[in-house]
Amino acid sequence: MTIYFILAAYSALLAGIVVFLIFETYTLLIAPAKGSPYAPTKRGQIIRMLEIAGVNPGELMLDLGSGTGSALIAAAAQGARATGIEINPFFVWYSRWRIRRRGLSHLASVARGDLFEYPTGDADVIFLFLVPDALRRLYPKLRSELKPGSRIVSYLFPIDGWMPEKEEDRIFLYSNVIQAKLTSSDPS
Repeated sequence: MTIYFILAAYSALLAGIVVFLIFETYTLLIAPAKGSPYAPTKRGQIIRMLEIAGVNPGELMLDLGSGTGSALIAAAAQGARATGIEINPFFVWYSRWRIRRRGLSHLASVARGDLFEYPTGDADVIFLFLVPDALRRLYPKLRSELKPGSRIVSYLFPIDGWMPEKEEDRIFLYSNVIQAKLTSSDPS
C-alpha cells in the first residue's frame, strides 16, 4: 500500500510541475512574444478607463489581451457586452470562472486566441494594455477593421503616430480611428 501512495504522490507532483511549466511558458514566453507580458490593472484604473471611453450599456467592448478578465467583469457590470481575447489558456479558464461566479455570462465572454487574428470590426470600444511594439503591430489591423465611431483606450502606453483625443493618468483615448488625426510619424 505504501508504494501506491508514493507513486500517487509522485504522479501528483509531476502533474503539478507540468501544469506549472505550461503556465509559465504562456506567461513568460508566448504572451510577451505575441503581445504583452501579464500585468494586472488595478480596479480603479479599469473603472477610470471605462469612464474615459464612455462605455455605455449594450455596447460591445473588446479587451485584446484580457488577462484574468477584470476589465470584462467591470464593463459587463455596467451593462456593456464584453469579450476578451486571451492567449493563455489558464487565464481564459480563470476569467470564465470569474464571469460565471458573478452571474455575468449573459454579457461577458472570453475567447482563447491571438489578439492579432481576432476580428475587431464590430467593437464599439477596444481596451488595450500592450507594450509599444505590440501596439505598432496592431495598428494596421485596427485602422482597417474598425467602424467609424469606435473608441480605443490604451493603458500605460500611447499608440505611436496617433494623437489621443484625451490623456489622463496614462490612459489614452482614441476616437473614430478611421478618421484619426495622425502625426507625421504615422506608421502605415
